[in-house]
Amino acid sequence: MEWKKTELPQKQVRKLASRYKCDLLTASILVRRGISTEEELRYFWETNPAALRSPFLLPDMEKAVERIASAQRAGEKILVFGDRDVDGIAATVLLTNFLRENEMQVQWRIPTGSDPYGLSIRAVEEFAADGGKLIITVDCGISNSAEVERAADRGIDVIITDHHNPQEEIPAACAIVNPKLEHSLYPFRDLAGCGVAYKLISALHFAQENASYNQTFCLLNTRPLVDAYMIEAVLVRNRAIVDTLTETIVPGMVIMEQTRLPAFLAGASILVWDDALQKHSLEKVFGSDIAMLPMHAIAPDAARLIPETAGKSLLRTAAEYDLSELETLFRIWTDSIQKTEPVFSPESLQLVALGTVADLMPLKDENRLLVKLGLESLQKKPRPGLSDLLFHLNLSGRNIGTYELSWSLCPAVNAAGRMGKPESAVALFMEPDPVKRDKLAIALVSMNEERKKLGAAAWWIVEELAYKNLPHYETKFAVAYGENIYRGVTGIM
Repeated sequence: MEWKKTELPQKQVRKLASRYKCDLLTASILVRRGISTEEELRYFWETNPAALRSPFLLPDMEKAVERIASAQRAGEKILVFGDRDVDGIAATVLLTNFLRENEMQVQWRIPTGSDPYGLSIRAVEEFAADGGKLIITVDCGISNSAEVERAADRGIDVIITDHHNPQEEIPAACAIVNPKLEHSLYPFRDLAGCGVAYKLISALHFAQENASYNQTFCLLNTRPLVDAYMIEAVLVRNRAIVDTLTETIVPGMVIMEQTRLPAFLAGASILVWDDALQKHSLEKVFGSDIAMLPMHAIAPDAARLIPETAGKSLLRTAAEYDLSELETLFRIWTDSIQKTEPVFSPESLQLVALGTVADLMPLKDENRLLVKLGLESLQKKPRPGLSDLLFHLNLSGRNIGTYELSWSLCPAVNAAGRMGKPESAVALFMEPDPVKRDKLAIALVSMNEERKKLGAAAWWIVEELAYKNLPHYETKFAVAYGENIYRGVTGIM
């Protein structure tokens, strides 16, 4: 066997090894796998849940949060509608539990038996008859334009949280939270449905607990050029960048009021790395009046919370982070804030990990961290429902990784949907009575064994039909169909 390896840029490998304090072999493997940018590497190494991006970067997140808050204030009935697979079940449990913990009137529903995928007209009509006012979809909804329209006709608002590819026609929902929307600026498209639901929960938690919710901050940096100064700034709300500004100004050529800066700064709290240095630079550009501009230096807080930044200039810190000065300022500020705030419910990440792995989402970027944190939490103390399943799958006390999720836990949960009883899996994760939970766990394991038998029996039918069918499509495609193939195992076949 001949191994052919492309030459690697040694300077890049050494720089990566130095920046992340890893050996050269690890650094070269990462570079060879194309994991070399600051953003990619961050989620490869990161163990702190504070590194997860602001949920408000997702489209319509503010709208969704405000509509749910309105429903809570008005005491409206809410329906969480999910999908029947592991991802949808995990998302349904996560959101329903959170809303109930916050004393909202919420019920859940997923397709069962022979119900079609996604939100149905029947579900809308029955919820309307019950006096419902708000439907929140999880892991579905992006293709349900007709159902959303029917809901509007019945006086029901719909919030869609989904991760599937949008069709040409987008439902006229009051909010659509989906990283794959055409106008989405979210940096990572491959969150699972339960990952998007977790982001919504995180946003709701932030809105409830954080005094800075919906406040506007301006991160400002001024740096000298040859004969001018460059002023760079970003406006941030809910830890998400909402606007940017760049101005190159020759000192003495214009007054501040002739630039876009006053309008950009209006109503915002101004944050800089070093307030004395920034005021000195701005005085050179605009004169001494700028000294009255209120600024807050973040370097002291950063030194306390991120010790490696202590005593360093923003320029030096940016070089170490391999980012621009403004990007570094934003990164350190958000990291500092997040280090002082507990991330919502680490236990919930067990279900996020389960759904993400079950839906075959790529384990990179945020998914890598979500699954890593979920597995860590699962090792420490499995949540109710998962602990029962682990026991009946003979996995209690064992090290649980993505292999065990993929080949043991996920199939057992998925079996409920395949056998037409997905509600039993939701019930398992929401049942407070340990005796009832134990029975539900046994039922899921039993359904999975039955699913295996049905799959094995169906394979002999499917394989023969597929081979017979191949000549009809020039041996490039095969169709196998028949009433004696159980619907629940067609996807596996």
